Amino acid sequence: MCQSLLVHDSAQVNEIDLARKGLRAGSQEPGAGLGDNNGEERGRSQMLRQPKGKKCADRLRSRSRSRSSKRTDSRSISPLNLSNDEPGASKRQKPDPSKFAWAQNSKAAEKNLQPEVRETITMLCHYTIDIRFARSNLLNSVGVPEFPEAEWGNVLRGKPVDLNHVFSRQYTLGQDEKHVEKLGPVELSYRAITPAKVVKSAGDWVIAWQRTTAAIVYAFLHRKQELEAYHNHIFSFFGAIHADYHYRILDYDRAVCKKVAAM
Repeated sequence: MCQSLLVHDSAQVNEIDLARKGLRAGSQEPGAGLGDNNGEERGRSQMLRQPKGKKCADRLRSRSRSRSSKRTDSRSISPLNLSNDEPGASKRQKPDPSKFAWAQNSKAAEKNLQPEVRETITMLCHYTIDIRFARSNLLNSVGVPEFPEAEWGNVLRGKPVDLNHVFSRQYTLGQDEKHVEKLGPVELSYRAITPAKVVKSAGDWVIAWQRTTAAIVYAFLHRKQELEAYHNHIFSFFGAIHADYHYRILDYDRAVCKKVAAM
């Protein structure tokens, strides 16, 4: 009897243990599901708690990445994109002078010009490619004649030279006079518009013209004979006309210089 009771009790104990283990296993399974739900809820709460500035920054980064990818694609497709085989090629297409409306008329008129005039036009085209470099190279050359720096640009461009500036520069020391004005933080500097001295007589004109001739011949060697002939032409008027009317000769000289420069 005792042994049967012990066996019965041990069987009940085993059943109780199995029941407890089943309850524990059931309690762990819903707990795991709840844990997953809690993790998702925590992730959502963190996303909601994330500040608006970070959200905007993330959106801007994603947009910039998409735009940069589109740009790289468009650049690779664009016909203007240069290959690595041609590093010296230019992206900007240069104009064709032969397509200009005045090209044919210019060629027809050039055939009737004298050889000296053609040479002058050729040298002007060379100088005006880079007028700043041409003027700086000229000013740094050995033997350059004394001449106002501002008027050298007119010589190299084929523009008329202001004899009043040349004449006034003859009697001033140092560089060309500059005026400086301040407008708040901005500082403006410019050369004097009205020269200190003005050509009024035959003597004044001769002094200014001799210096101008030396400067022009230094840049255009073939024009020496032409300028000397023009000097004799104007000087003959000063000898034939009364001094009270010399201002008319000066006006005539300015008109001739403008006309020649415009041709």
